[in-house]
Amino acid sequence: MSKSRMGTYEKCPMAYKFSYIDKIKGGNMYTEIGLDVHSFIEDVFKVVKPNIEKSKLDNIGELKLTPNLEYKKNVLLLEANRWRNICFEKIVEKEEYFKPIIEEEMLIDEKNMIKGIVDRVHKCHIGDAFAPDLKNFPQFQNGDLVIVENKTGTYTKQKSIAYEVELLWYRMLIRASKGIDIRWGAIYYPKNNKIHYVDLNDEKFNEQELLKKINKVRGDIDKGIFKAKPSNINCPNCFHNDICEYRK
Repeated sequence: MSKSRMGTYEKCPMAYKFSYIDKIKGGNMYTEIGLDVHSFIEDVFKVVKPNIEKSKLDNIGELKLTPNLEYKKNVLLLEANRWRNICFEKIVEKEEYFKPIIEEEMLIDEKNMIKGIVDRVHKCHIGDAFAPDLKNFPQFQNGDLVIVENKTGTYTKQKSIAYEVELLWYRMLIRASKGIDIRWGAIYYPKNNKIHYVDLNDEKFNEQELLKKINKVRGDIDKGIFKAKPSNINCPNCFHNDICEYRK
């Protein structure tokens, strides 16, 4: 079970059926934006080194802009400028504090039969872009690792709280496949330059409850339960809106 499959089923079992059982492909502009932002960040980390000259950052990343998609263009340009600023102004002297130790890597937890692609894991220095604020997270120390999840939408606190469980999923994957237990997580929104930090040791993060939920979804899929969940939130952005008889 992957994180994306789980998320699709929880949002709408019928959408899951279209995508993973019927194998009907779908996508939209937001899918493209997500793929391009991830690709851009990968390009950044291929060339950036401590104290790199600012002029060498001007052409980092291939901005794969589709004509007339101004929203997509703006998101990518914001992301590009953010990383140029981080590299030039905020990067610490040691490369180990900037280069991710995990980047866009598929990880598997064979025991719990889950998998997922982890965006990035950084070793952070206090004051770095992805280091938690010490005022709110006083336990953070120099050299601690942070799981970073990119989101191309607009930041809201409510949305970020809903995404927090994804970081717990990644923590489990990293522990199972790398033998590393990571306490800190960050959900990053390049569109409006917001970062939502998480302490995964907080009691609200319960791995056993998450596994129960995963196993229930697995069981429902095995039983062929694919009831549509039409709503004004789910349907407009669904990849299969044009073929679903239940759409709103």
